[in-house]
Amino acid sequence: METTNKLLKWSIKMAKLIIDTRELLPDVQKRALCLYSEVVLSASKENFKIPNHVSLIATATLIASREYPSCAIFTIKEICSMFQGRGHRVTCKMILRDLPCFERFCGLKHATHCSKDYLERLLSRLSLDPTFLDTFKQRRGSQDVTPYINTLSAWATRILDAIPKAMKLSRNPFILAVASIYAADAVMARMTKTKSILTQTVLARATGMGHYSIRDHYCEVIKPLLKESLLLSNSREKQPCIAKAG
Repeated sequence: METTNKLLKWSIKMAKLIIDTRELLPDVQKRALCLYSEVVLSASKENFKIPNHVSLIATATLIASREYPSCAIFTIKEICSMFQGRGHRVTCKMILRDLPCFERFCGLKHATHCSKDYLERLLSRLSLDPTFLDTFKQRRGSQDVTPYINTLSAWATRILDAIPKAMKLSRNPFILAVASIYAADAVMARMTKTKSILTQTVLARATGMGHYSIRDHYCEVIKPLLKESLLLSNSREKQPCIAKAG
């Protein structure tokens, strides 16, 4: 029992050092430590050998971030990059391997998330991107991007709501969120009869997503919906609705 307590104290101390970063909100850090501690303690009682403590901490961080979607939600790739940037070898495969540990020892199911969970953070990144800001100023003659970002968010949400659930399940929710932002800008440009602000290249740079991935999700999932409900419509209404397929 004494050995177990020493191991747990050492593990928690190590975990605190690893996740002590400004990239994670305090609530997310606390929850990650709680989840990690619970797995370590339960695993020691069952003589279960943890393959890698660092990757287990990374997995706990991923789950914790998904429990606070309004504050911060990370993709597995982003979690890996965060840990690798601090000198720790963590891969997506390692995190996927460790996820069942939290189901076994904490009774947690794999946290589900949807594209809309990512919109706030993606739009925040976009609003700070220098290339986007320069383009916006040139085409709108203003530096105040807040009204544009708010409208962009509303349209992106509306577009995501129009995508059939079955189609969403077959796509990466993070990339789909980025593609919805690109589509929202196209809709807004059509409504106001102005040039689009966003290109796939600008959006890819601002969000860290490959432009080919954005193009694939836009062309295969969203564009057909827009073509059916907007681009072929002769309506001049300011608020055209997006028909939900299926």
